[in-house]
Amino acid sequence: MSFNSPNFILFFPAVVFIYFAMPHRYRWVALLCASYYFYMTWHIRYIGLLFSSTAVTYGTALLLARHSEKKRRKLYLSAGVGFTLGILFIFKYFNFFNHMGRTVFRFLNVSYSIPDISLPLPVGISFYTFFLVGYLIDIYRNTAKAEKHFGVFAAAVAFFPLLLAGPIERAKSFLPQFFEEHQFDFRRVQNGVILMLWGFFKKLVIADRLAIAVNQVYQHPEQYHGLPLIVASIFIVFQVYCDFSGYCDIALGAAQVLGFRLTNNFNRPFASRSVSEFWRRWHISLSTWMRDYVYYPLALNKHLNGKWGIITATLITFGLIGLWHGAEWKYLFMGCIYGAAIAYEILTKKVRLKIGEKIPARLYDAFCLIATFCLINFSFIFFKAANIQQGFYIVTNMFSDFELRWIDIGLSSTDIAIALAALVLLEAIQLIQSRVDIEHYIATKPRYMRWTVYYTLVFAIIIFGIFSDTKFIYFNF
Repeated sequence: MSFNSPNFILFFPAVVFIYFAMPHRYRWVALLCASYYFYMTWHIRYIGLLFSSTAVTYGTALLLARHSEKKRRKLYLSAGVGFTLGILFIFKYFNFFNHMGRTVFRFLNVSYSIPDISLPLPVGISFYTFFLVGYLIDIYRNTAKAEKHFGVFAAAVAFFPLLLAGPIERAKSFLPQFFEEHQFDFRRVQNGVILMLWGFFKKLVIADRLAIAVNQVYQHPEQYHGLPLIVASIFIVFQVYCDFSGYCDIALGAAQVLGFRLTNNFNRPFASRSVSEFWRRWHISLSTWMRDYVYYPLALNKHLNGKWGIITATLITFGLIGLWHGAEWKYLFMGCIYGAAIAYEILTKKVRLKIGEKIPARLYDAFCLIATFCLINFSFIFFKAANIQQGFYIVTNMFSDFELRWIDIGLSSTDIAIALAALVLLEAIQLIQSRVDIEHYIATKPRYMRWTVYYTLVFAIIIFGIFSDTKFIYFNF
């Protein structure tokens, strides 16, 4: 069951009704049952993985909380994290490293007979695994308390709005919300539904429309060169953004209806003037998770000192961010692009500041904005390409035999006009959001204006949406 499926339109109101109809002390039962059912509609055979990871992490957390001896706590942490990451490794990374091992042994002319594992990737495994690992590390660091109520903990891990594609929540801020008594507040529910509609607008009107052109070109890039490759590659950035941020808006809105507050995963990422700023605005829950649990421990390590230590930590962190997306060379290369770009920013900071002082501020900001977007666009080519070889083919053929002649890429001029108009509206709304609380701003307007906005959004989705039941891109990770 996906957010953009008809089944969810029936499932979610039913969950909301049951949730608020039940006494507060039993609501975790409703959420746990609803979340496990929601997950089983994707992979019923993998529900055991979710439960076992939850149970092992729960028990490990209690052991960490019960003992103070450092050596024993390290042992418990290693076992708990090792079990959870081990499951992720088997399903997501085993074949990748197995191929690497086979290549090395073949080069050494040594027999290698370990077969690959043929298992489909469980939906959402990267997201709930990082939630569990972060939880254990926080308890080990004594920055969070172990949850003693297994049912509540299991409901938090499987919470259906964020189970499949995040955001990656922190247990210390998320778990306590299950003990808050959430009343049915019409204004909060209304705002949550509007946020969900905005997410559907991003997904159905923009992302799925742009996906038509992107998929047509990237499925057979050898048939295109020049302008179609450039246009499709620019479309990718906005397609992925509207798809993923649309999912996150639906997740945040659904959680808000139920009374929960989730992490805002995006903050106008294309307004970034540097790659480091981009990662403070894009997939915020992942970038901050990597910062706290990977980058800081590496950067503060006594063996990695000074500027080059920071650069080494940066390259490792972004290499892992790339691999988090998938066990493929193209994702690793994408992560290395970001790591190298931020390393460049670190090494040239003083020089760039001096240059900025000699150029008009608006001109310099515009240059940085365009340069950052171009580099992000370059990295997204490898994100979408079938493999790293295809990514390089697209890059090297974007300007070869370049012609301004338009070639059909699956979208009519009307579709392109709708997509561009929707993107302009998207940017305008986000610009307003950066200056005012748009929920409060709309709430202060007369009723007829508020409902005009609501109905306009609904009809825009119905009239201009692409209803193909396309799954969200980040379900693949």
